[in-house]
Amino acid sequence: MNVALWDENGERDFYIRESFKGTGSSFFETNTEWVKEHFDELKQRGNPWYAETFFERGKVVGIEKTMCRRLDDVLAELDWDVSFDFLKIDAQGAEYRILRGAEALLRGSCVGLHVELFLFPIMKGIALKDEVVGYLRGFGFEIAREYPPDATFDCAQDVIFLKEGVSSKAMRAIRRVYGF
Repeated sequence: MNVALWDENGERDFYIRESFKGTGSSFFETNTEWVKEHFDELKQRGNPWYAETFFERGKVVGIEKTMCRRLDDVLAELDWDVSFDFLKIDAQGAEYRILRGAEALLRGSCVGLHVELFLFPIMKGIALKDEVVGYLRGFGFEIAREYPPDATFDCAQDVIFLKEGVSSKAMRAIRRVYGF
């Protein structure tokens, strides 16, 4: 399917950034004002080159209209006779919105998640780590592992979530893959 994932079906602007091969492009605009206000503190975090080039790399060079769909709707439309036990999302700040469009999956067969979460609002309107963690707890997911922050200003962190109280073949496989 030639669609992006979101928490509602419809068309959205996707911001193409100057970065190498468009890395860092997102459905969210750069939060330039916030970064400028906190830049002296932020530039002390992470790779200095990323800090020095942040504003240049974050420059929007194009906007693409992009059709978005809820993951639950996409999966229902596929009508596959399989369950999906694990979901990995690295979507430049859209992780929370994608998860909100996957509530049936989160309540159902999904027992593990690998999600990139943001610690600072370097893009306008993104949900930060604490908000996403609280949201996922409502579905029975708890943090199983947090990787060290990385990316520009060490602002993002990969986090593994596992659904509490589940003992299944899929859960055993996830634990084996991630070394739990």
